[in-house]
Formats: sequence, C-alpha cells, structure tokens
Amino acid sequence: MTTPKREGKYLAKQGDGKAFESEYGIYVEQTDQLVPTDHMMVGTSFCRPGKAHETHSHPEHDEVILFLNGIGIQTVADEVYEVREGDMVYIPAGVPHSIECTCLQPIRMIIIKVNKGKVVNRGDN
Repeated sequence: MTTPKREGKYLAKQGDGKAFESEYGIYVEQTDQLVPTDHMMVGTSFCRPGKAHETHSHPEHDEVILFLNGIGIQTVADEVYEVREGDMVYIPAGVPHSIECTCLQPIRMIIIKVNKGKVVNRGDN
C-alpha cells in the first residue's frame, strides 16, 4: 500500500494559493498550482460581519458559491436570497451579483468558477 501524502500535484490545502484581500474580506485561489486557471478556478472566500462585496459580474465564467457558515444576503441579477450554511448559489456568466454578511461571524464560502466555452482536456483519461 502506498503511503498517503499531504502534498503533490493533485492536492492543494485550504488557504494555500494567491490571496486577494479587500475591505469586505479575503479571497484565496486554491487551484493555481493544480488546474490551468484559464479553464476553472476553485477558491475560498469570506465576508466580514457588516461588510458586503460590491455588485460585479464575470462575463467569461459561470460561478457556484457553496456557503460553509454564516448568514447573509446574496443578490443574483434582480433576485435576493437569504443564504446560510449548506446553501449553494449558481451565478451564470455575465450576471451581476453581490454578497452581504448579516451575522456576527464571517460568512465562509467555497467559490468555483468555470470559463464558458472552454473544454478541459489535461490528457488524464
């Protein structure tokens, strides 16, 4: 039996990767060493209590957000949702969206982005 590893070309630890800090929280790309970033990206993010990520859109990719904890208001186009632990939101490419933290702890999220019209072919059949 092979000894399990804690590092390698197919494993990224949460928090590793490129970090982008802002007033609302922090965003960390997890896949920059694992998957070509022109195809997809998976990362973690959090939104601080009382803060909001401004309305924005990504014309080149769809986005899925998985909520790990916290409570907030997620806007997608003209729809407004209360989101909390266990929820998942789909945001089509080009659709404006934002998140606001409405609880006393940061909202923790996993972010998955997939570029439109791209075919992932890494030769790993």
